[in-house]
Amino acid sequence: MELENIRSNRFRYWQVLLVLILLIPFLLSSNCSTYPEIEEIEIPFEVLRAFISIKEDETFEIVDKCEYDRSKIEIPFDSENLFAVKLKLDNDFEFGKIINCNDSVNIDFQKEIIIGGITSIQGSPVYVYKQTLELKNDTLYYEVGLNRGLNAIPFVGEYMIKVLSKEYAEYPVSFNYHFRYPK
Repeated sequence: MELENIRSNRFRYWQVLLVLILLIPFLLSSNCSTYPEIEEIEIPFEVLRAFISIKEDETFEIVDKCEYDRSKIEIPFDSENLFAVKLKLDNDFEFGKIINCNDSVNIDFQKEIIIGGITSIQGSPVYVYKQTLELKNDTLYYEVGLNRGLNAIPFVGEYMIKVLSKEYAEYPVSFNYHFRYPK
């Protein structure tokens, strides 16, 4: 009797093991993640500053609708770059102190916010090749693509966007820089 119990238990063990072996690939390939799917929302914006912008066809464009008054900006040292200034402005007072725009720019701080920055890196002139803004996990991710050269002199890259909806003003901004060497 005891021998039959042992054989029966061993048979059940192999049955369970076989079922698990057959189910595991199915479970792994199915979409049964315990993590909620991260929603990414691209945020519409207008480029106000990309001192020299490289287009996809490798031509250059200067976008200088607005410029920074660097004499009024405190510039901290950043170990990744020589320095980096990261700005998020949602009122006329702060904006008027450090940014000058030409007459074609109309900013309504009741409806819009400004995000931008200044980055100094070692190398030839800094060109902006990409700017994107996305909302993920209750954070705005501002991605700035910068070309860098092979020169010992530090140069400055400036970039600024006008976010076309004030509803994103409450979210923190994460500045992500992507550096590449020109082709």
